[in-house]
Amino acid sequence: MTHPPALHHRRLLWGGLLVLIAVLLLFGQFDHDLWSPDEPREAGIAWEMLRSHDFIVPTLSGEYFIEKPPLFYWSVLLVNAVTGYFIDPVNVLRLTCSLYAAGTLACLWLATRRMFGERAACWSVLSLATMSGFLEHFHVIRTDVALAFFCAMSLWTLIAFYLDNRRVFALWTGIAISGAFLAKGPVAPLVMIPFWGALFLHQLWARGKTHWRQIVLDNLLLVIVMVVLCGGWCWALVSHKDGEWLWNEWFWRNQVGRLNGTAGLGHDEATTKFDYIPSMLSLTLAWVPLIVAWLVTTLSAGRRMGLRQLLLLIGGIMSFLILSMAQTKRSLYLLPILPFFAMMAGQYLAHHAPARWVRGYALFTLWAALAFQLVVLLLPLYAHLLPTRHATPEMIELIARNHMGQIAAVVLSIALVVCMRMTSLGAVRIFLAAFSVFITWTLFMNGIQGPRKSTRAENEALYQAVPEAYRAKTAGMGLTEVERGALAFYHDWRVGDINAEALQARLDARQPFGLLVHGASDYQKLRQQLAPWIAQEHVGYSRSEHVDDSTLTWVWLTFPDAVPSSQGAAVAP
Repeated sequence: MTHPPALHHRRLLWGGLLVLIAVLLLFGQFDHDLWSPDEPREAGIAWEMLRSHDFIVPTLSGEYFIEKPPLFYWSVLLVNAVTGYFIDPVNVLRLTCSLYAAGTLACLWLATRRMFGERAACWSVLSLATMSGFLEHFHVIRTDVALAFFCAMSLWTLIAFYLDNRRVFALWTGIAISGAFLAKGPVAPLVMIPFWGALFLHQLWARGKTHWRQIVLDNLLLVIVMVVLCGGWCWALVSHKDGEWLWNEWFWRNQVGRLNGTAGLGHDEATTKFDYIPSMLSLTLAWVPLIVAWLVTTLSAGRRMGLRQLLLLIGGIMSFLILSMAQTKRSLYLLPILPFFAMMAGQYLAHHAPARWVRGYALFTLWAALAFQLVVLLLPLYAHLLPTRHATPEMIELIARNHMGQIAAVVLSIALVVCMRMTSLGAVRIFLAAFSVFITWTLFMNGIQGPRKSTRAENEALYQAVPEAYRAKTAGMGLTEVERGALAFYHDWRVGDINAEALQARLDARQPFGLLVHGASDYQKLRQQLAPWIAQEHVGYSRSEHVDDSTLTWVWLTFPDAVPSSQGAAVAP
């Protein structure tokens, strides 16, 4: 059986695009160690869970770390069970993120196909796969990638259940929303409530009079699944020996506190309701004009607006407003709602976009991508002219030695022009332009950021400097999550943090112990107090981003006038 040339050409096109999407998901993911500021923490928690077999309460350095539920760490352990014999632990974590990214794109395709058809689904996937926010955050080890996946899965299952009347999806919707809850907490169902509520009201209006018993039973099943899965973990948490403290720390401080700004855990500085607008523009870069055009077209339709467009409008805008109302804001928190906006771009391209306008915008993205490649190519020539805050001597030297970015800029510029001439589809041209920018940017920035953000070398030097016999007796003061996570992950060295009162209690006990202090200034203040008992001292360094002083000082304290331990007696001042 022979196929028409047009069909054969279309299959080749989409096959090539799928390969490029796979390149986007995997490129720059597996070529470096853990980077600060978030990756060492998440890696340390996951591997402590593997070693301790406590699958309910996440810990870091042997201490409770209950900011988020443990589903992301469960998935890391599952991937490790399958692939841990073949790849190293860091790449197990990165593979988990890549699988979540692929799953998010797959769920978006399934959801958009049910809402607006296969053509819109394809354009939606192309847009999300090249959104800067999607690529940036799915290339970092964070629990938010699991949240984004389960929110995309919820989007698909909600549409299948409520719009297409597929009753079996009541079960899958309960699982998807529960997964989002177990990845991040109550914020996940909260974000999905506007879209969920609109679909439920439509179901009642369309079928409530004739199928009300079926609607009640199906929604009851959905709720029961959520109660069992979400409530099961909450019950296990509360039943823990420290359940009351854990519940207050997780729910009231981390969940409620981050919403109203009382958590005191960072990122809760004064914000306004409009802070997320520039963040959303930067996260959806390259596709912003198409999203804006969809919004204008949809809103201008007024009463002629289609039901599905109305549902998408409610889901995207209301979820954005809910996140904007929270006091704690990071652009990362917008990741779960990006599929809504990718769906807007896809539906506009498939059904509303004037071909001439799209081709014109695609030409603009081509010139913008080529200009970006030129900026990267010539950067070594003008790096010293940048503001001092960015152009440090170390940075200028790294830029001068990093030739991969310049090579990529030349090669991708040529490839981009060639590929643009091979297709007249505006959306594909926009995708190719964004693809070339991401590859160049990743090659260029990984060469620069690797030496600056990698946490392994410094932690290895510190670990080797501390005698093995003294590591278990060492406590920390003021250690960051990066430092504790890196030590726990790479060396299974759990350095618990102590405060001033606990330090004084140890001094009063007059038994030899080690102390690992973060910050040169903090250590100098302590040194006057500790000087009579310091037997060994080692100054190290850590890669704690956003921290001005990342000096780590380890000291071993002995008390000659006390009865020495077998290990303490072996150390001479």
